[in-house]
Amino acid sequence: MKLETLLIEPTYIEVLNSLKELFENLGYVEMPATSIVSPFWNTTFTPSSSEVIFKSFDLTNKECCSIVTCQPCIRLNDLPLIADGWHLPTFHMVFAFQFNPTNTFISESLKHYIDYITKIVGCRTQKLFFTVPCDDHFPNDETVIGFGRDLLKYCGIEDSQIISCRGLANYQKGSVLSEDGITHSTLGPRIEVYILGPNGKLYEIATLLNLLASTDSGNSRHIFGIAFGVERLSSLAVQHHNIYLMPKNKQAINRLASYVLHETFAPTSLGQEASCQMLYLADTLIFTSPSITNYLNVQPYKRGKNNRGLVHQYRKIIKQLRDLTVDTGVEWNDILSFFYDEYSIAKFDICDFGLLSRS
Repeated sequence: MKLETLLIEPTYIEVLNSLKELFENLGYVEMPATSIVSPFWNTTFTPSSSEVIFKSFDLTNKECCSIVTCQPCIRLNDLPLIADGWHLPTFHMVFAFQFNPTNTFISESLKHYIDYITKIVGCRTQKLFFTVPCDDHFPNDETVIGFGRDLLKYCGIEDSQIISCRGLANYQKGSVLSEDGITHSTLGPRIEVYILGPNGKLYEIATLLNLLASTDSGNSRHIFGIAFGVERLSSLAVQHHNIYLMPKNKQAINRLASYVLHETFAPTSLGQEASCQMLYLADTLIFTSPSITNYLNVQPYKRGKNNRGLVHQYRKIIKQLRDLTVDTGVEWNDILSFFYDEYSIAKFDICDFGLLSRS
């Protein structure tokens, strides 16, 4: 599994390798990630949802297959939450889907996923909580395995760790226009996986999906999947819940979000793709290589400082990156090449921005 990340930490790399081993052992076939610029949503640079992955599949095909991909993501609507110790503007999701699974495959896969979270990542089973829909079957389809409390209890989860949600809170609904021009509606229950943090709050680390993809002609296909947040798993693997830092000044974080949205993305002449890259590189410069940040006369951000310093770092780095491209006329690809060549940036430093192509 080819995974790119801006974090150069041994734990992170270990998590990536363990995910690769997990899905290889379960027989999943790797798929390349999709474009980092979303063709559908203004609030999401990367299409960080399953519908895009389904697009190239014939969802009416009854054959079984298992696919997995690691998708780099940038979510603008998460910017106000930056530095709460759990949300990042740039992150990676591992999506794994089984098309037309058996009920046995679903229950056994869930056992493997719970074992992975507890035995490999190191989370205590007692600290895991799950939200499930009250009605855990597909609408009008009682032949598919119940996807809720009974399934989790079968996998060894205590009843006290399962939280029922009414209405559509734990249902996934979407629409996919496949490459052959057929519209598929996807609908089904989902289970969200949480870890109990030291502050008593629940933090989401994964989502399980049990979808039925159907067409107007009546054809349908059953899809079972899981989505892991890689950065969050890495944070848990080192037994703390703050990937970077915990907030001391929420107002400063909101100013950061406002700055990035209005001063970087809206008026920039670089366009969406270059702005997207700029934010990603700014993350890299702030939190990783000292030699790179020294080039821009800034220091890597350290855990424990307050968020005013984080805002200052973002503003300074983004301004200097913009100056390099806008004021000097240097092409963005030349900037990337400079950092790659000058500082020997490997695949675990900067995302492969070849994914930016919309084609």
